[in-house]
Amino acid sequence: MKSNLIFSRKQMRFIITLILGSLAIVLLLFFAGIGNVVQALVGAKKDYLILALLMTILTLVIRSVRWGFYLKKAGYKTRFTTILHTLLAGCLIENITPARIGELFRPMILRSKEKVAISLTLPTVLVERVLDVGVPSLISILGIFFLLSYLHPSILFIIIIGIVVMLILIGLILYLTRILALFIRLGMKSLRTLRIGSFEVMETELLKTTSMVGESVRDLLRKKDVIVFGLIFTFVIWFLNGARLYFVLESFGLSASLLLATVIVIFTILVATASMIPFGQGSAELTMVFILTSLSYPFELSTVVALVDKFIAVWFVAIIGAIAGLSLGISPRKLQ
Repeated sequence: MKSNLIFSRKQMRFIITLILGSLAIVLLLFFAGIGNVVQALVGAKKDYLILALLMTILTLVIRSVRWGFYLKKAGYKTRFTTILHTLLAGCLIENITPARIGELFRPMILRSKEKVAISLTLPTVLVERVLDVGVPSLISILGIFFLLSYLHPSILFIIIIGIVVMLILIGLILYLTRILALFIRLGMKSLRTLRIGSFEVMETELLKTTSMVGESVRDLLRKKDVIVFGLIFTFVIWFLNGARLYFVLESFGLSASLLLATVIVIFTILVATASMIPFGQGSAELTMVFILTSLSYPFELSTVVALVDKFIAVWFVAIIGAIAGLSLGISPRKLQ
């Protein structure tokens, strides 16, 4: 009964955050004017929107290539279609969870698909995560100097908080196995103190698994080709994200350099990550509108750009992920 109550509270928290985020979007639409938004959408250059969609698809392909490379370095080989399908299936969970920690479910999906040990595949996702938060943090630091004279002090403060959150996440990822081992020892110690059965075998197995994962992460990070190719892939991924926004801006008659578009995307993701709201609902849109208007783009068009970019980058990917998950027969029970 208690577990059901806790689960219900989690559901309510999830629903409330989405409602609040959605209200923020409604306010944006109200101030921008529904008529202005519809008019901008009707007059958009559809060829640029198609290019933006292609950038998102290409990003997913490059992410799959990068993950396949890491899996191969970890000693596991499989078909590219399997890797792509698994990554797509994890996209929905990735977007639902705060700070996109749902990426860690990918090894569980792969285990249900090919019966491969999580201890072998989890380190590859952790290394990816380090790069995915480290590279944009570096670009953001450079972007702050590039846009320092344009950014409002409040948004600058939020971006700095986002960078700090990203750096903390890197530390947590790198020391995740040690943190887990500490909690395992403390938990088992409490059980022994309460004299609730004998858990020596379970403790040994859990500590062995966390140790193996931690050692695998360190082994991967010691390989030069893993770092070099990982950085190349990751920079390409983030600039493809920037190219997506670049084409969305062009579709509504707005111009920006590829570097500027990339920095705006990264700033938006930093704040959305720091907000811990699933899908970055509301926080991502508000941030992008705030940044674009700070750069003297019209408020109405900034609102449309933020909404369209969000759909292409998040909702489109989430829909694909849901379809991929259903085709694989993935369910929460199977991932346990």
